[in-house]
Amino acid sequence: MTDLDPSKIFRKTIIIPIVIYLLLILINFTAILIVNDFKFTYTIDDPYIHLSLAENISNCHYGINKDEYSSPASSIIYPVLLLPLVKTEFGYLLPLVINIFSSIGIIYFFWKLLTLVFANSKLNKNQIQLVIILFLISIIIAGNLVYSTFRGMEHTLQALMSIIILWSTAEFINNNRIPRIFYISVVIAPLVRYENLSISLAILLFLFIYRNKKVAWSAIIIIILLAGFSYFLLSLGLEPLPLSVLRKSKVLENDLFSNILTQGGLALIITLILLINYFRIKSNPSKEKLLSVFFAAVILVHMVLGVSGRYTEYLITSSLFILIFLYKDWIIKALETYYNKYIALFVIIPLLISYKQVISIFVVPFAANNIFEQQYQMHRFAVEYYKKPVAVNDIGYVSFRNDNYVLDIFGLSSLESYRHWNSAKNISWMDSLAEKHNVNLIMIYEHWFKEIPSNWIKVGELHLGNKQMTVSGSVVSFFVRDSDHLDQIHSLLSDFQKTIPEKTKLILF
Repeated sequence: MTDLDPSKIFRKTIIIPIVIYLLLILINFTAILIVNDFKFTYTIDDPYIHLSLAENISNCHYGINKDEYSSPASSIIYPVLLLPLVKTEFGYLLPLVINIFSSIGIIYFFWKLLTLVFANSKLNKNQIQLVIILFLISIIIAGNLVYSTFRGMEHTLQALMSIIILWSTAEFINNNRIPRIFYISVVIAPLVRYENLSISLAILLFLFIYRNKKVAWSAIIIIILLAGFSYFLLSLGLEPLPLSVLRKSKVLENDLFSNILTQGGLALIITLILLINYFRIKSNPSKEKLLSVFFAAVILVHMVLGVSGRYTEYLITSSLFILIFLYKDWIIKALETYYNKYIALFVIIPLLISYKQVISIFVVPFAANNIFEQQYQMHRFAVEYYKKPVAVNDIGYVSFRNDNYVLDIFGLSSLESYRHWNSAKNISWMDSLAEKHNVNLIMIYEHWFKEIPSNWIKVGELHLGNKQMTVSGSVVSFFVRDSDHLDQIHSLLSDFQKTIPEKTKLILF
């Protein structure tokens, strides 16, 4: 048995990966400031939806616009976490801070798992330390922790909640105890994102089977909280689920075969095969075999009902965690027998599964620059120049710190738009809603629509100065709904044109 001193292992095997992670964060943060004229932006527009909602929650109102209820956030609790600093000058950086701590948490619980796995290994301390350090670095990459941090969304926190739940389950199997942090995480997880409901309920059922009856209370609390939030939305005259969940589920309709063919889908298929193989081996412990069945069910539920892309990252990270725990004896035996050969595979395999994440580390500044050149400039024009109601189909940054009405044509924050998308046979509703909310300026991606209302007058186009990476289109079209406002808006755009970034182009008609 290797005599592992946790304090010494901590200093050498967790500090180094965390320092590397923080160094990558610092480099990318600095690079973003450089390419963005010293303005920090996230790599997508969505975190500004959470920030905008948090602004209004701080004023005891739920919605993007102060005189209209809406549910544009796909997370119940994430906007609430942004409340403490949302009205301060640098409050928009809080999602970045939350993601940094969430990523460090993920690294920490992987470290706890690995020290558990190698506690009885015959490898010497130096060998164990090297394995753990290299694997934690590969987790930073395979878990897409760097890019996900700058995305500013709740996905990193979602992954952390899943990892804590699985680590607690491992503690129960090994030591017959359930850490207190489990009861907090298993309840919070579905509030961070609805997808976590499958992991929470699956593990609660697993523990309940092994006579941990008190975990039933956690399931009851989860159901009460989710049902309570749905009742809250209904009381506001909204749908029982957030409009962002309903609208995106229609746009990003799940295609099982397409999901399988993605990078994340292939990783989940590999995980399913390994879980099935583990269950088939008769000599494996019964608790761990049952755990493999329950986690396989979680993966299948996501593959059938969920979507790919960033919505799969939490499950890929969790899959790596569960496979290390289940196959720990095989990993130890392989490394003890063929250390020089298998240590490379132990690190390389996660990287091969997630080769795109390697690239993503280097594109963070350019992805953030997309938001700076487009959404931030739209925000500037709406808030600093036009100062009146506008309509958009990407509501994040334009609505953030904007007291004027923002009509969401896409339907994430507008129940009227959402219902029209489901029922309307033509696009006349777009003009009707604009007129209803006194909107005369529309800033949209034209390619999102089969046709544009005939009375809308195209007055300009905002073109990205650099390669399109994370925004939904390289060109935003500016339309004027009422010709009486044409000269005024054209004049404002002409003034604004002089202030945009050098490479960005605003073409006026």
